[in-house]
Amino acid sequence: MSPVPFNPINPQQFSQTGDRVTTDVQRYCSPTGQIADIIVNDLTIDSNGVWKTEKLRECIPPLADGRIPDSPKDIRECCRCQGLIHVESSYICPVCNLTFCIVCTTEFSPDKDKSIRLCIPCVEKATTTPLQKFYKWIVG
Repeated sequence: MSPVPFNPINPQQFSQTGDRVTTDVQRYCSPTGQIADIIVNDLTIDSNGVWKTEKLRECIPPLADGRIPDSPKDIRECCRCQGLIHVESSYICPVCNLTFCIVCTTEFSPDKDKSIRLCIPCVEKATTTPLQKFYKWIVG
């Protein structure tokens, strides 16, 4: 077993296994009351005899798309399933202008040349109304 490193500036001993210190906690509260915490930890590890500190971010609970946001501004809530998702994984329906996750959206092709991503409620509305009327409603 190697000796524990000694720091002359701070005589307190380092731990052999490394330290994990929480440096920042940011909280997101959705309109429906769901809470997600973004925790930033400083992780001190021994890499080949050299102690180094790395920043480790985690989101508790994890977002539905598996991404880790940088700040609470990067979190959105799906309007259909109420899952918390990263802003880069969210889709805004061009018809209703609401935010949805990829599971709650689908490709819709009014023409053979062009397809758009719509939310499932708008696609259901499109199948119950005449297609020409719905297409004019989307395009404006």
